[in-house]
Amino acid sequence: MLSYFLSLLLTLFILFLTDIAKAAVFCVSNSSELHSALTSATSNGEDDVIKIVQGTYNGSFIYASHEPYDVTIEGGYTAGCASRVVNPTNTVLNGGGNGPVLVLSCDEEVNFTVDGLTFENGKVANRNGGGLFARTEGSITLSNCIVRNNSSESGDGGGIYANAETVTLINNTITGNSSDWSGGGIYAYASTVTLINNIITDNLSRAFGGGGLYLPVSWGKKVILTNNTITNNSADFGGGICIYLYDDSESVDIYNNIIWNNRIETTPWWEGNGSDIYIDNDSNDNYIPSTVNLFNNDFDQSAKGIYIQLPFPIDPSNLDNQDPLFIDSDNGNYHLRANSPCIDAGTNDAPELPDTDKNGNPRIINETVDIGAYEHQGIVAISAHIKANGSDGSITLDQSDTLTVTVSLDNNDQTDNADWWLAADTPFGLFFFTFDGWTDAWVPGYQGPLFYLNSF
Repeated sequence: MLSYFLSLLLTLFILFLTDIAKAAVFCVSNSSELHSALTSATSNGEDDVIKIVQGTYNGSFIYASHEPYDVTIEGGYTAGCASRVVNPTNTVLNGGGNGPVLVLSCDEEVNFTVDGLTFENGKVANRNGGGLFARTEGSITLSNCIVRNNSSESGDGGGIYANAETVTLINNTITGNSSDWSGGGIYAYASTVTLINNIITDNLSRAFGGGGLYLPVSWGKKVILTNNTITNNSADFGGGICIYLYDDSESVDIYNNIIWNNRIETTPWWEGNGSDIYIDNDSNDNYIPSTVNLFNNDFDQSAKGIYIQLPFPIDPSNLDNQDPLFIDSDNGNYHLRANSPCIDAGTNDAPELPDTDKNGNPRIINETVDIGAYEHQGIVAISAHIKANGSDGSITLDQSDTLTVTVSLDNNDQTDNADWWLAADTPFGLFFFTFDGWTDAWVPGYQGPLFYLNSF
């Protein structure tokens, strides 16, 4: 009898574990298949994993369900989902300006996980979330994604609108999004919000706050912002970030971030506050401040640059509006130059400090972490690739033939300058390149920015 009882328990336990592990897996390679997978996932009674093959998917993709099952969506798969390359540029969801790019909505406690996708050209009117609208009683996790050129007219969250118990964003680029209301780049309403290694740039809130990021935090929980780069965003107030804390027990941890060169809009009838940072740490107006930990960041510490409802002294570990010296911010390169003041200026005690930076490189070099989403990796060799008439090997030319030499330099995202020279060893002697033509006299190397050389 005892043996039968134990056997029955073991069988039930195995069946129970099997049921937990059950999940539907979809491999999709076109827009129609993606629509079908999302539709099936709403009512199939199990967790769902949707694997998206590399390519561009046009349309507005919607998952709306009452079922209590998790959904995971991953981009970057090769044909047949045989393997995966995590790079958001290889898997693009394009809204075409005709609705939200992706909607994930459930009124149950479920978890939404999205990884390795680009959301672009979403546009909604009188709604929230032009690029991504996500709502659940559980968690929302977005990683390794690009959210760009989306908009919300008469709504919040031009790029992302996230409403959940917990919201986590890691290694994303949020750029060029806009909203008529709050959160041009991101609007996240949650009890716990965590942002790590994100680039948030060139977003706009046309009214209210949070050009880059708007966070109304409630239910006595917290916000963690660690090693993000938030720059060139704009709003009426809180051009970079805008945070509201509605309970005395709530807290904000802001460590190792570049929050720099953001703007507030000023008109004859309105002058906003906090071009880089706006924090209302007393939203319930009881004169008891919520906890704000602000350490080892780079932001404008003037009255215009930062606004705190109940002010406190700014810790000297923070840099005061120092130019981070990005390599090429005009073209989206927010790596640090070798002489950046943000190198080794962070704290290794930051909450949720990642092991790697946004590129996947080691997060700590020279014992102390850098400020911002990228860790400066030290001196990295520039690699050159030379082709003669499009060939990597030797070629034979007649005297009248044209020779075209292409020199490609890979700067490894570390610099836009190099020491270089160009020499040609010909049957007629050794010639050196100059900007006035070729010469047989030796010339020193050129030091300056890399650029395209026209034919000489």
